[in-house]
Amino acid sequence: MSLPSQSTVLSKRPWNVVPSVPFGISSVRPRSPSWAHLAEEDDEVRSMSTSSVETSSAVSGGTSGSKQLAPPYSTPIEASVAYEAGLLKSDYNVSGSNPSMRLAFRYIVDDLHDVCRLFLCWVNQDGIPFHFRPIKPVLEAGEQGNLRGSRQPEKLDSTDKMMVTEKDHIETTFPGHAFVFCRKIEDFDFGQVKKWKSDGKPIVLTEGGMTIFVREKKSLASKSSKKDEAVKAEREGDREAYLVIGGFRPNVMPEEGTSDSEEGTSDSEDEDFDERELLVQLITLTLCKDQLSKSSEKDGEDIGCEDCALPIPFLRNVRPKHTNAFVSTGDLLDIGPVLKVDVCLTQLDPTPLDTSNKIYEEVVLGGWPCRVEPGCFPSDLDDPVTGVNSLRKRFEDDLREACAALPPHAREKLQQSTPVWINKSQSYGPKVAPVRNQDGCFHPGAEWLVRNG
Repeated sequence: MSLPSQSTVLSKRPWNVVPSVPFGISSVRPRSPSWAHLAEEDDEVRSMSTSSVETSSAVSGGTSGSKQLAPPYSTPIEASVAYEAGLLKSDYNVSGSNPSMRLAFRYIVDDLHDVCRLFLCWVNQDGIPFHFRPIKPVLEAGEQGNLRGSRQPEKLDSTDKMMVTEKDHIETTFPGHAFVFCRKIEDFDFGQVKKWKSDGKPIVLTEGGMTIFVREKKSLASKSSKKDEAVKAEREGDREAYLVIGGFRPNVMPEEGTSDSEEGTSDSEDEDFDERELLVQLITLTLCKDQLSKSSEKDGEDIGCEDCALPIPFLRNVRPKHTNAFVSTGDLLDIGPVLKVDVCLTQLDPTPLDTSNKIYEEVVLGGWPCRVEPGCFPSDLDDPVTGVNSLRKRFEDDLREACAALPPHAREKLQQSTPVWINKSQSYGPKVAPVRNQDGCFHPGAEWLVRNG
């Protein structure tokens, strides 16, 4: 598989962002804590299809007839213009005929003693950001970390670079869903916010040609104390501001072309299907130490984003503005680390989810042997007269009718060899991003089980 990648570079860090050491960052796997499906937490989100952002053939290296990966945005100015143009807002009007897809986010750092803490947001169609989750950094193999007062990031070996693993953050989403990368702003002047929203949603500001999200700090207080929290939020210490430094809105997942004259066997078709199921768009955020020393020599220059904006026609010749008064500029020569954003098509680690440790109880329902995961049938009785759980009774009735429809000799053999498995939770597929099924699941055979766990 040889598909193009997109790459842009941030030559100077915004002056108003102070690097911080990551602390208490959650596991890189999106299942712990459970927030993987960002957009699924919002009821209005529906399935999406492709967003159309034309890319330069000189950058993509692809042919005009092939599907292209969407370009990333990786400077504050570029991301702000894209946000205002609607390219970093989710598009619900795109056709819903496309299936869900996977994105993976990888934040690579080297041996810098300070690491900028990055946050990932999902942005809805109205441009409102949600979640503000920290992206866990990883070290490339061979690098020696020097993160003061923090837990050492995990290291990437050569195998990890070839595919998406548990070290990466994986999102299940749809084409057209928008994600942005943010840095927290220190010493932000909250007095310039004229009016706060009563619904608690973040406020979007545009200052100095850059987009800033301001929100109330999350509290562990119960919902009953919303009034108290609203009063407390009046203090500046209960608010926080984030600078948008980049983002990405994926197109429909590209597919490898195949010849119409080729006819594969059923086995090869199954393998091709599994390969497509493992496809993922990987967004790599890299702190580049080598670029840092080069860009430091350009004293007093603006952030140079002309080269990285070339793939996007309307962003060409964009020049950033100097920071406004509320920004804590400090030493303008201390430009900090350089951020590089790459997007490529790769695969998930195919290692299947191991479900061998699941516990099942052997029971007979409707005359058929079953393996039931504990908790499938609640202990409290739905029917106080007969004392039978209604869900269990439905399973028994359905299996009894199925038994009656089978020839006696077939029923006897199947009852000896084929129990029915009933799960309270059903997960299968690659270990790094398993599919969590909420309904019935049919598998086509033993080979499928080997590949999917």
